[in-house]
Amino acid sequence: MSSNSTRLRRLLPGDEPSIRRTLKRIIMTTSAVALMIACAAFIASDFFLARRTLARQLTAVAGVVGSQSTAALTFTDTKVAGEILAMLSVEPQVQSACLYSREGRRFAAWVRPGVYSLESPARPGADGPAFTEGRFEVFLPVVQDGERIGTIYLRSDLEDLAGRLWTNLGIVLVVLLASSFAAFLLSTGLEGRITRPILDLALTLREVSNRKDYSIRARGPGEGEFAALVHGFNDMLSQIQSRDAALLQARDDLERRVEERTLELQKKEEQLLQSQKLEAVGHLAGGLAHDFNNLLSVVLGYGDLALSRPSVDPETRGFIEEIQKAGQQAAVLTSQLLAISRQQVLNPVSLHLNVLLEDLRGSLGRLVGERIILDILMGSDLPNVKADPASIQQVVLNLVTHAREAMPGTGRITVETSAELLEEPLTWRNETIPPGSYVQLSVTDTGPGISPEAEVHLFEPFFNGRGRTLDRSTGLGLSTVYGILKQSGGFVAVESREGRGTTFSVYLPVEGDGTFRKFTTTVRLLRTPRAGNMVLLVEDEAMVRRMAGEILRRNGFMVEEAANGREALDLFSEQPDRFDLVVTDVVMPIMGGRELAGNISRLNPATRILFMSGYTGDAELQALSRKHRIPLLSKPFTIAAMTAKVREVLGTPDLVQKAGDSG
Repeated sequence: MSSNSTRLRRLLPGDEPSIRRTLKRIIMTTSAVALMIACAAFIASDFFLARRTLARQLTAVAGVVGSQSTAALTFTDTKVAGEILAMLSVEPQVQSACLYSREGRRFAAWVRPGVYSLESPARPGADGPAFTEGRFEVFLPVVQDGERIGTIYLRSDLEDLAGRLWTNLGIVLVVLLASSFAAFLLSTGLEGRITRPILDLALTLREVSNRKDYSIRARGPGEGEFAALVHGFNDMLSQIQSRDAALLQARDDLERRVEERTLELQKKEEQLLQSQKLEAVGHLAGGLAHDFNNLLSVVLGYGDLALSRPSVDPETRGFIEEIQKAGQQAAVLTSQLLAISRQQVLNPVSLHLNVLLEDLRGSLGRLVGERIILDILMGSDLPNVKADPASIQQVVLNLVTHAREAMPGTGRITVETSAELLEEPLTWRNETIPPGSYVQLSVTDTGPGISPEAEVHLFEPFFNGRGRTLDRSTGLGLSTVYGILKQSGGFVAVESREGRGTTFSVYLPVEGDGTFRKFTTTVRLLRTPRAGNMVLLVEDEAMVRRMAGEILRRNGFMVEEAANGREALDLFSEQPDRFDLVVTDVVMPIMGGRELAGNISRLNPATRILFMSGYTGDAELQALSRKHRIPLLSKPFTIAAMTAKVREVLGTPDLVQKAGDSG
C-alpha cells in the first residue's frame, strides 16, 4: 500500500492531496460530523426532558404542600405550617420552601440543613415554574373554596441536571472516539479497493502520454464501475489512435488546400489589381470624354464647314484635311478609352457573326498585308448573338491587328467561328466562363507566342503581349477588346505557348433560346423632310452650339438655340406645336437632356427628340433611349453624320427586311 501511495504521489503535481487522503478525510469527517450532530441532539433532548420532569415534580409537590397548608393559613397557625414545610426534607430536589399569606407576606419558611444563601423572596412572584440564575423556582397559589388564601414557593438547584449533562458528554466522547477508529479502519479498506485501480489507470495514462503510443491498454477488475471505467478508457485510446491517423491525413489535405487557396488568392489579387487599373482608366476616360468630344465636334464640324466652301485653295484644303485626320484619330482614341472603361454607348442588335466576317473580309485582307496568309473559316448553323455590330467589328480588327504585329515576317492568321456548348465552367487565369451556349470567334496566329509572365498583363492598357509599348500603336487594342466584351456580356480566353503561336477565343452568349435564325438586315427608306423644319437646339457649350446650328441652317432647317434645358423648356412652352425636332445634349447644368425630354413629351408627344452625347456610362439613359426610341448622336460628329441622323429622325421610315446569307 505504501509503494502504491508513493507512486501515486509522484504522479500528482505539487502538494495537491491524493485521492487516498481525500477519501479518508471525507469518511472520517462525515462520520464525526454525523455523530456530533446526533450526540448534540441527544444531549439537548435529554436536558430539556429532565427540565420538564423537574418542573412537573416540583409543581406536583407544591400542589400537595399547598393543599395541606389551607387549614394553617385559615387559622393563622404558623407552627403547623412550619411542620408541613419541614416534611419537604424527604424530597431531595427541594432546597427551600416558603408559604405566603393572602397579603403576600411570609407566613412560614423552610431551608434544607446545610444549604446557605437560599433565602426565600420577600414577595411572591408570578405563578408557575421558572429557571433563573442557575436555579429552578415555582410559585403556586393556595386556593380554598375558589378563593386564593396564599402562595406556596419551592426552590431547587440544577446540580442533578448538570451531573446528568456531564455524564452524557462523557458517553458522547467515548462514542466519538470509537466511531472515529471504526471510520479510520473503514476508510483504509476502501482506500485500498478504490485508489489502487485508479493508480494503475493513472500510471497507464502517464505511460501513454510520455510515449505517445495509443496502442497501450489499461488493465483492471473484470466487473463493476472500475471495469466500466477501464473499458471506456481503452475505447477512448482506440478512438484517439484512429483519429490520430485521420488527423495526419487531414493535415496533409489541409496543407494541400492551403497551398491551392493561396494560389487562388494570388490570382484573385492579380484580378483585383487589373480591375483597379481598368477602373482608374475608366474614371479618367469618363471625366475627359465629354469635354474632349465637345472640342473634337467643334474641330471636325468646322473643318467640314471649311472644306464645303468651294473657294478654299488646294494648299489650305490639304491643311484642313490633315486637321480632320488628326481629329478623327483622336475620336477613335476616345472611343477606345470608353470601351476599356465599359462606358461606350452600345446599340445591340440581333447579329450573325458569319455575315459580319463576310463584310470584313476585304478590310481584313488589306490589314494583314501580302506577307501573311489570312484564313477565314465560318461554322455552319451558327445561332445569332445580341451585340453591337460596330463594337464586334472593332474586336475582330483589334485581334487581327495584334496577331499581325506578333509576326514581324511571314505567317498565317486564322479567323474561325463555331457554335460552342459549355457543360462545365471554363477557366482561364482569373476569368471564369459559366456553362451555356455560346458563339465562339477565335483568332490564331503562328507567331512566337506569349510568355506566362506577359499573360498576366495582357489586357492592361499600353501592353501588347511582348512588353509595354507606345511605338507602333496606342497600346489600347487588347484593353479595348476586353472592355467591349465585358460590356456586351461576353468573355475572352487566351491559349499560347512560346514559339508555337497564340489563340484568342471570344465567347458571345447566343440570343434567346440559341436556335439558328436566318440573319436579316434592315434597310430604311426615308422620306426627305420638308423644307423649313423647325429645330430647337439645346447645348451648354457655346462653340458646339454655334457649330451645330450652322450645320443645321446650311441644310435648310430653321434653328432656335438654348444654352440649357430650362431655357429650352421656356421657349418650347410658349408654342409647343412650333418645333418639329428637339436636338439636346444629355449632360447640362440647371436641367439635363433627360428631364427636358420628359417635359417636352408631356407638352407635345408628337415632337421628335434627338440626344447628343460625348460620353455616357448611364445604363438608365440607354434603356430610356431604347424604350422610347429616342436616337443618340455620338460626339464628335461630322456634318454628314449629324445631317443623316437629323434627316433619319424627321423622316418617315419604311422598313424593308433584307435576308442575308447565314453562310
